[in-house]
Amino acid sequence: MYVWPVLQTARTNAIWITVLLTVIRYIATCHQLRSRIACTVSRSKTSLVVIFVVAAVVNSLRFFDQEHSPRRYNTNVNSTDEFAFDTFNYNYKGIYGVLFPTLMDFIPMCMIIALNTRLMLSTKRSMSDSRKLQRPTKRVSRQRS
Repeated sequence: MYVWPVLQTARTNAIWITVLLTVIRYIATCHQLRSRIACTVSRSKTSLVVIFVVAAVVNSLRFFDQEHSPRRYNTNVNSTDEFAFDTFNYNYKGIYGVLFPTLMDFIPMCMIIALNTRLMLSTKRSMSDSRKLQRPTKRVSRQRS
């Protein structure tokens, strides 16, 4: 019963830590002068704490997501108890069913794709610039008259 919310919290942490690492890598590569201010150990620790707290708060609703009600079925001589998990509010499930995938799948995927694309373009541009600087220049020979 309590495994699902804990697993979803771990999933949320993993996804947003990946986004955090992508942002840090993007800043360190594309904005090198700003990286000394923006990419510090204390800011990284603070960001991790914020990610853990937000993930715990967002997924805390999952602990109350289902009701735990025993049902008794008499099929044979031996009766068995079967536990049913009933979702209690369809509006809650509808809203949570739209917001959660958006926050957990769509937004992080778009951020990672956008930042990695900009990172690749910046790296390609810098490699092109360094090749231009390394090319030997043509020497114009002066003819003596």
